[in-house]
Amino acid sequence: MLASFNIAIVVFGFMIIVTFTGSWLQKEYGLYDCQRWYFESWITPREAWLWGWLPLPGMALLLAVMFVNVLCGGIIRIRKSKRTIGVVISHMSMMGFIIAGGVSLWYKTEGMMRVFEGGKNSIVAAHQDWVIEVRELTNAAGEKPPGDQVFYFQENLFRDCVKGRTRTFTRSGWPFELKVGSYVRNAVVVPGEDPSVDHDAPQSGSYALRELEVAKQNEMNAAGVIVKAVESSGTTAGEGILAAASMSPIVFQCAGGRRFSLDLTRERWEVPFTINLDDFRATYYPGTKKAKEYESDIRVLHASGHESKHHISMNNPLRDAGYVAYQTSF
Repeated sequence: MLASFNIAIVVFGFMIIVTFTGSWLQKEYGLYDCQRWYFESWITPREAWLWGWLPLPGMALLLAVMFVNVLCGGIIRIRKSKRTIGVVISHMSMMGFIIAGGVSLWYKTEGMMRVFEGGKNSIVAAHQDWVIEVRELTNAAGEKPPGDQVFYFQENLFRDCVKGRTRTFTRSGWPFELKVGSYVRNAVVVPGEDPSVDHDAPQSGSYALRELEVAKQNEMNAAGVIVKAVESSGTTAGEGILAAASMSPIVFQCAGGRRFSLDLTRERWEVPFTINLDDFRATYYPGTKKAKEYESDIRVLHASGHESKHHISMNNPLRDAGYVAYQTSF
């Protein structure tokens, strides 16, 4: 049954529907949401149902079913002979593409590294989802802890904490638990008495989160959330609004003297090499400011001390040490 040709026909039919729907709705909801709803999911979430009531299988589920179908029908059950070797190879190629897509979906990490001409950088920042950053500033003795004591909570862990719903996060060694709620995808912090603030808007102290229209280009959205750090005794050590647009962390001290900060930011991580931008060049279409092409000469310094030179252009990325670096803007 798993090798049935009818299954392949049904799966291909749903692939056409999902591809068309996800592509068509990009003009209304943007690339980020449509990709997450239709192409990276097993089942489309409630907000992506057709006509508000018809769920669709996500592309991840369809590709998984297709993989099993091709494996059973095109590899295992097919009669092996010289005449069918081409069919077997083509089916194996399809399976290879599906595996590559799955590996990319679940293991690929994307981010943005800003490097100015003549400068260098080794820090990559995510450019889509936000994280709550919890950083220990000083220990009980008032000293800075050895190393950078930072922990992140990904946005997908608290994205559904809306309309009064909260979630509690803890970590071994912390003298408090972190309560997160009132998430707003795109917001700005304003005084609580601001006339533009709805009566049910999330508030903390004398400030409130005013919800803004969600931008289709997800990178333009500045999230906001209300947090509260509660010690085991029930005492509130720190609370307030974390908003990406304000760029202001919350700093608090626990009863034992340890100080922490809370911030809403893009996740950042260090790669095992440093990129030095030696020279950048851009050419434009005549009479316009639209780039025709742009290119950079860079040096990559690895932790081992080895240095290599590379030339990056619009269709010529850097591939080194398992990383791929594209020049996307300037």
